[in-house]
Amino acid sequence: MLDKVVFFLHVIRSGSISEAAKINGISASAASRWLNELEEKMGVSLLKRTTRKISPTQAGQRFMIASALFILKLMMFSMKFRT
Repeated sequence: MLDKVVFFLHVIRSGSISEAAKINGISASAASRWLNELEEKMGVSLLKRTTRKISPTQAGQRFMIASALFILKLMMFSMKFRT
């Protein structure tokens, strides 16, 4: 699930599912599937999708902030074990 969360953050940052898919080395269809699976798992819609734009819903905004903080803490925690 962590890979899908990171992918979600890439979508938000790039503003594009296809661009985020390229960054993550997955196809556009896999990218859409990952987002759908993440939204199903969370039980909320995380993104507003239109033909021209992608933006986070209110729940997506909260999830983005919480996820980014979690990943930052995880990275800081892992640095404690490096020599």
